[in-house]
Amino acid sequence: VVAQHAALKQVHRAGKSRHEVRGGGRKPRPQKGTGKSRQGSIRAPQWRGGGVAFPRQRRDFAMSLPRRVVDAGTKVALSDKLRRSALLLVGRLALDEPKTSALLERLQRLRLSLPHTRAGGGHKVLLVGGDDRSDESQAAARLAAQNIP
Repeated sequence: VVAQHAALKQVHRAGKSRHEVRGGGRKPRPQKGTGKSRQGSIRAPQWRGGGVAFPRQRRDFAMSLPRRVVDAGTKVALSDKLRRSALLLVGRLALDEPKTSALLERLQRLRLSLPHTRAGGGHKVLLVGGDDRSDESQAAARLAAQNIP
């Protein structure tokens, strides 16, 4: 939760420091002999029109979480969905040919309708395939799923 809140935090304004303000390249007066204080630039913070001493800067507040924490969060979220019966696990979604219509028909047989196919909205569907690249039917399902928005 802290990492999510930190990622949302933004600094909208940024001030200019003495190095970012335009001008002020030479000394305004000699170092000695005038009776005035020594000055190096007319863009120093004590001068009117000078930069800000410690300006606000835009920066990224995002925090990186350890991989195990992210994995644990994913595990908790998926187990909660499974407990609430909001998760449907299918062992094998193999297709004979790489056709999007065949994949949509298979999903409709599982009583899943995608949000773009129904007027009243549908289900969010996440298809996770195996890592077996040699399986032709899995490759066909992968190709058919690429065309679904």
